[in-house]
Amino acid sequence: MYGLTRLELRTLHFIKFYIDGTGGVAPTYEEIKSAMGLKSKSNITKVLASLERKQWINRIPAKARAIEIAADLPPMHEHEPICPTCGRQHGN
Repeated sequence: MYGLTRLELRTLHFIKFYIDGTGGVAPTYEEIKSAMGLKSKSNITKVLASLERKQWINRIPAKARAIEIAADLPPMHEHEPICPTCGRQHGN
């Protein structure tokens, strides 16, 4: 799956949908945390660091909402659609 975990793929698609829906503004860590159903922002920090290390995103240090998609997104599996509003996968 393009070297991504399921959570990384979901996060990447959520960020893309969010940026597209807001005219280029990236989500905050808190918004990503809520959309992914996580309890701690440290988990999001780890996921974003991994996505950056794998060159899927770019982040600008010390700048709010400074996440940009660096590559074309890999597809989601057809049996795992993602909701563009909440970033979660829902059954068919």
